[in-house]
Amino acid sequence: MKKLPKRHAGSPLTTNAFVNRQHALRCFQAGMTVEQIAAEWPVVFKVVREHGVPKLGQRYDYELADGSGRFETNTTIASESVDAAIARHQKGGN
Repeated sequence: MKKLPKRHAGSPLTTNAFVNRQHALRCFQAGMTVEQIAAEWPVVFKVVREHGVPKLGQRYDYELADGSGRFETNTTIASESVDAAIARHQKGGN
């Protein structure tokens, strides 16, 4: 992974990256594949292959400068977007 800039953004308990992971988990639990989730939000997610197995990777914009080693993104997926993607998936739309 390329070295990301460090940004002083405090030390938030809940980050955009955390919210995005929770939304991805909802999609996965609803039956969406890693590839479908990444295709739905390509600005946020990518497919990473480990030993040929697809895994969901998140695209990060910076590292928090709080010493935690956590990475953060400027983009947050809206709950409504997740609801719509799951509904389309369950109707066979993707």
